[in-house]
Amino acid sequence: MKRFTRAIVAIALMVFAVACNPEENSNNEQPNYPEGPFEVPVGGVNGLFAVSPIQQVFISQGNLQYQASTNTWRFAENQWNFVGSSVAADNSEPCGNVVGSSNHGISSSYEGWIDLFGWGTSGYNSAYMPYTTSYNTEDYFTGTSLTDENANMDWGVYNPISNGGNQAGMWRSMTKEEWKYLLDTRTTTSNVRYAKAVVNGVKGLMLLPDYWDANVFELNGKNDGNAAFDVNVITLDTWQNVLEPSGVVFLPAAGNRNGTGVNSIDQHLSSTGGAGYYSSSTRTNLDVSGVYFGSYHVTPGAGAGESSRGLSVRLVHDAY
Repeated sequence: MKRFTRAIVAIALMVFAVACNPEENSNNEQPNYPEGPFEVPVGGVNGLFAVSPIQQVFISQGNLQYQASTNTWRFAENQWNFVGSSVAADNSEPCGNVVGSSNHGISSSYEGWIDLFGWGTSGYNSAYMPYTTSYNTEDYFTGTSLTDENANMDWGVYNPISNGGNQAGMWRSMTKEEWKYLLDTRTTTSNVRYAKAVVNGVKGLMLLPDYWDANVFELNGKNDGNAAFDVNVITLDTWQNVLEPSGVVFLPAAGNRNGTGVNSIDQHLSSTGGAGYYSSSTRTNLDVSGVYFGSYHVTPGAGAGESSRGLSVRLVHDAY
């Protein structure tokens, strides 16, 4: 009987230990980040974001943009900037807030800016150019990743970004798994990873940094992919003076491009339209596995679109 009692006690203690220390007994690898401070790169937002248990990154100040006539790459001036289109493929009202630019005008000599790119269109070795509009996925890079021996196919690895340090190799795309970790897994001080929002009239997704102080600003729909965009309506003043200085990143719902037509760019607040399609360095079958979000969903790691589709690109810089 004593042995049976001791066994029961031992089992109870083991259960108690697991209950009190669930993370220590989890199969998930726990974060182990070096101590900072780390220098914020030119062109980066001053917040740290975990993309794996051992890696944090800085995220660029805006979506990647390209001007074919001068072969110039840059980050959008503001996080809420997106090019959009002068002609909408889905018959919604054309929109975009980069003056004099349109993804509809994409070509090898276009003097405006574009910001929706087919997969691996860095221009490396004069192949797979950023202004490619073919519907055929075989006309794009057919590998499964933009890393290792294929790293030059990554826009940020191969190209200097004019307002992002202006040197090749400073930036890179996130992998499928890093997008998933960023949005679904990472542990933050506030327990908030993301929230839908309308910033300066633009629908999109806010990413909260690892050390975000929840007292800075009260957010609605925290970590809720089912929330509508207008659950948080952020004025330009609040964005520029409160949220962005605190390291918050904003991904505009900039739609996607198919050929020269741009879809899913509806920015009317009364509508459930509008979506963001963000690229990654990972391709699964024919689909680029980045992140796709709309009015009532946030889906990281899923197919954001075929490699022939033009998707938004948001680059990162490893903090260490």
